[in-house]
Amino acid sequence: MTDVRLKRFAGTVYGAPGAQALLLDCQDRLGLDVLCLLGACWLGATGRSLDVGGWRQVLAGHGKWREEVIEPLRRARRAIRPIAQAEAFYRQVKQCELSAEWLALEWIEPPLSAHAVRDPGLIEAATRRSIEAYCVAAGVDPEMLQETREALIGLAVGWRAVTDAPAD
Repeated sequence: MTDVRLKRFAGTVYGAPGAQALLLDCQDRLGLDVLCLLGACWLGATGRSLDVGGWRQVLAGHGKWREEVIEPLRRARRAIRPIAQAEAFYRQVKQCELSAEWLALEWIEPPLSAHAVRDPGLIEAATRRSIEAYCVAAGVDPEMLQETREALIGLAVGWRAVTDAPAD
């Protein structure tokens, strides 16, 4: 099942009921990266996990793009949003932000796959391990996700159920 592309998974999962709010809450409240959370769920859903060292390598490559492109676009979009006369400009900046995130998904998939290991455990356990390792690598105490973690794991499990795809 590892042939499922991260972008396809992310697009499907992000559109699931409640997923966007859940992921954005983790971003806004804890400073976690939505793309990395989706990556952790993708790994678990495809029967793999990633340890802290692997996440640190992924973040080393992804961090510069996130800091220099995605986050400035996000700040600009949020600053423009309340300006009624700038609605068209808001939509353009939002589209640029989304395009930057889609590019980032393409770029983080290879290192995620390269550093991931086959996880013989259940989807839930593999996803939990990847989420917790990502949090540690990102400098966030995994316990800060205590309530949210199960909902994130549910995204991976729910995707697997919808696609009716067996684990590797």
